[in-house]
Amino acid sequence: MPSGETLRHRLGIEFRDLINDTIEHLRQYADSGTPLLDILSRTVCRRLVSKFPYPVIYYADDTGLVVIAIAHTSRKPNNWQGRLRTKVT
Repeated sequence: MPSGETLRHRLGIEFRDLINDTIEHLRQYADSGTPLLDILSRTVCRRLVSKFPYPVIYYADDTGLVVIAIAHTSRKPNNWQGRLRTKVT
């Protein structure tokens, strides 16, 4: 039976891989996320990472995909808004 450390390592690798898969999907289908708000002429969206309670918060612009945060859905879920240039109320 694998040790706890081995299981955590495997879970970490799976988490990383699923985040990368989600971001790759969004690069091709940026409009597949759920719109959250419009700010600075951009629509900020979120897309959940499968198997984990973490959405990728992002917007698409002329240069590509801009990831603002990968934030837990229950632990300070709106903390990422402080990363925007204009504060959201």
